[in-house]
Amino acid sequence: MMTPFTLPTQTKWAFSARRIPRDLVAGLDPDVTHARAGELILGRVSAVGQHGRIQLVEGRPSTLYPGDLIVMPCGARYAPDQFEGLAEIEADGCDMLAGGGCLGRMIWRHDKMKVPTRVLPLGRLTDAAGRVLTTDHFALPQPSRPSRIPLIVVVGTSMNSGVFRRAKLTP
Repeated sequence: MMTPFTLPTQTKWAFSARRIPRDLVAGLDPDVTHARAGELILGRVSAVGQHGRIQLVEGRPSTLYPGDLIVMPCGARYAPDQFEGLAEIEADGCDMLAGGGCLGRMIWRHDKMKVPTRVLPLGRLTDAAGRVLTTDHFALPQPSRPSRIPLIVVVGTSMNSGVFRRAKLTP
């Protein structure tokens, strides 16, 4: 059931939600347990952990404090140097899996990571018709493809595959 409401102006929108027009938000569906990847979640930061900042839609970072309202899509993440998580939201809390915007359930974290920032989900954002807002509806259009495309292949299975790391030379 959708609850009509006005989104507070101090709400911090994550970069991953940058294409969604804020004026489309007309309601809040409190049923977060059925959230799917890409659906926008309004949440309140309950405890700051590894991600002490959120990357805003403008691209700049903003410090997070307990009590901050944030908007991020539900999503899965596989980042072996940070967190692995599923696109699952539980009513009693979820994890911030990425500072640029991804809420889900952490299932593994790298030893160098602190516990994830915890968020209390308040609901899924909806439009005036009661449809849950999702990043899918605001994706960029498919570009036209030329008939002959050069092929470049980069192979890897990790978030850092293909990353060049300069070795420190010692005399």
